[in-house]
Formats: sequence, structure tokens, C-alpha cells
Amino acid sequence: MSADFDAIFTANGEYAQAYKSSELTGRAAQGLAIVTCMDSRIDPLRVVGMKAGDAKILRNAGARVTDDVLRTLILATYLLNVKRVLVMPHTDCRMASGTEEQVHQAIFDASGVDTRSIEIRTVTDQKAALEKDVVRIKTYPLLPKDLEVVGAIFDVKLSADDLPVLMHDASLDRTTNGSGPLRQLVWAQLVKLDAGAWHSQAFVGEAIPSLDQVLSYLQARAMLANVEIKPSPGLETHSGGLIARACASLWANQKVDLLLSSFSEPALHAARIAAPQLPRALLMDRLFPDWLARCKRLDCVAVDWNERVVNAALIRDAHAAGLRVLVYTVNDVDRAQQLLAWGVDSVITDAVDRLKP
Repeated sequence: MSADFDAIFTANGEYAQAYKSSELTGRAAQGLAIVTCMDSRIDPLRVVGMKAGDAKILRNAGARVTDDVLRTLILATYLLNVKRVLVMPHTDCRMASGTEEQVHQAIFDASGVDTRSIEIRTVTDQKAALEKDVVRIKTYPLLPKDLEVVGAIFDVKLSADDLPVLMHDASLDRTTNGSGPLRQLVWAQLVKLDAGAWHSQAFVGEAIPSLDQVLSYLQARAMLANVEIKPSPGLETHSGGLIARACASLWANQKVDLLLSSFSEPALHAARIAAPQLPRALLMDRLFPDWLARCKRLDCVAVDWNERVVNAALIRDAHAAGLRVLVYTVNDVDRAQQLLAWGVDSVITDAVDRLKP
């Protein structure tokens, strides 16, 4: 046996001696099964705020719902207390960064082994693949009809030293002169990068802003703030709580409101616990049948929809339920005027030069 395993077995012996969870039964104490990627950056239980024994974890490349995943879910639902399933792929996944042929070729180049006889199951559209996999579980005839199944894709937005920074992408490559995941660098490294040159000459030398810098700017001008929480892989709960606490501290005693928003319901849940006094909005890129129940579970004051899914009746329904309505991303003046005429409370735009308050 390779000496490389010696340290592993030594650590395992120490773990066994200190093990204190012998009372666990092997059943999912919280009734949850998580289908996620084998990516070593993801800690599935930590993502959902659970501990050992709470959930069943099913992992493969890309978090795909395969025949073996369905076989395992049959056992888990009928014998091991699983009542709900979370399918959880992630951004920056190797299975979403190339075609089947490209991955086969990469394996061949690295090892000389031809793997084209098997399906790697790469994806070109993670959202579409996730929806397909969720439907596959829901419609599988051997699984319980009342099995609750949802899906979520994770994003990245904290520095390595847990400083909240304003950054849309998970990677530094597209919008800075840096490279690799933002999460791998501490703030002192991030602040040295040029985040403006990619846009135009006028912004050369612009640094990545920290959350406290932006909030200070808004406070000096008595402006509102809508802070979108974009969690790091495996850190939704951590990110939601940390960013909410930071906002509560940085925005204390202000006369105008700060709104916390996110596509991530676990992040908003953590934000609600960490800073219940801050209002929250749930972002949605499509119209879910249970949109109102989702908002109520998080005590949201607003819903933030993709502008393509809204209509006048939907806006009236949200208002009747006591929710404000925000829409994104509206860059056309005529469309903005139409939405405002329908009664939306806020229009989110990239075209700040054309759409004025």
C-alpha cells in the first residue's frame, strides 16, 4: 500500500477515538437528501446549516440526476426518512465549462485513455439542466408522489478573508486584470487589481469596491441601498449572515432604508436571523407558482422579478399581499415607462445614463 495513505489511516484512527456521534442511526434526521457535485470546495451540510446525521449526501461530477442517484433516492425515501430533495450544482463547474468531446479529449491528452464509450454528462446550460433533473426526480414513478424537490445554483462573492466585496462574477478573469476565483484572494490582494480597464479607458485603474466603501458613498448622498447577497460555493448561510451583520453595522442610524436581496433563500434566511431589522427582497428569474409562500417564509417586504415575467395583474397581486415589486434588468426607456405605469415600485437598470429617477 502506498505510503501516501499512511497519514489518512492515522487521521482516521484519531477520528474514531474521538468520535462522539455513535447515537446517530443512519436515517436523515432532517428528512433531506442533497444531490451535489464532487467538487471538493463544497461542504453540503454547511451550505444548508446542518450537521452530521441530518441529511443524505449524493455526489457525482456535475450534480446530475443519474440512474444511480434515482436508485439511491428510492432507498433513502422509503427506508431512511428522506422527505425532500435538494439538487445543488454550482458555478465554476468543470462539467459546465466544455463539451463532451472536449472533456474526452482532455482525458486522452492527460492519460492516453480513450473514454468516448461513456457519457460524461457535461452541460451547456446549467439552469436548464437543473430544471430537467428536478423534473426527472418529480416524475420518476418509483419515488413517492409527495416528495418535495427543489434546485439551486450557487454563486461567489466573499474574499478569502471574508470581506464582502462588490463583484458580479465568481472569477476575476472577465472584469479585472487578475485571474482565478475571487474567493482565493484576500482583500489586500483584491484591492490592487484593475477592475475598470475591461470596460473602457475612462475607468482604467478603478479598484474592486468593498461593501463598506460603497455604503459610505451612499450615506454621504442620502441614497437608498439594495445589497444583493451573492454567496460563495458552499457558504450560503455563512455569506448571508456575515453580509447582513456587516450591513446592519455599517448602516446603523441611517434615515433611509437598506434592502437585502438575494436569489438564495438560504442566504436570506441566514440574513433574517443575523439582522432581522433589515428588510429583505427575494430575487426570482421566473414566476414560481409558490412565489408568495417563498416570500412569506423569509418575511420579505419585496419581491424582485426578472422584468420578462411580470404583468400588471401580477404586480397588483403582489401589492395586495403587502409586497413591493422591483424588476430587473430594464435598459429600454419605453419598457421602463410601461412597467412604472403598471405600478412597479423600482426599476433596476444598467442604463443609468438613459433612465433617470
